[in-house]
Amino acid sequence: FWDRVIAKGHQENGDFDQAMALLEKHVTLTETHALALSWAATAQRALKDLPDTEIRNLLCELADYVVHRTV
Repeated sequence: FWDRVIAKGHQENGDFDQAMALLEKHVTLTETHALALSWAATAQRALKDLPDTEIRNLLCELADYVVHRTV
């Protein structure tokens, strides 16, 4: 399925629903979201060493936004 849909680029009706069912069956979405939260937290911790500026704050907010925009 994945080879046909992604590698070969041949999508058919119902493929999106099948893909979502497979991702849910294997808890992929939940695990990926948890991993994204972890990376965002790591990035925010690294940013704390920088001077307290608007850009640093925007980068911290961006990390949150990227993870939460699809929830």
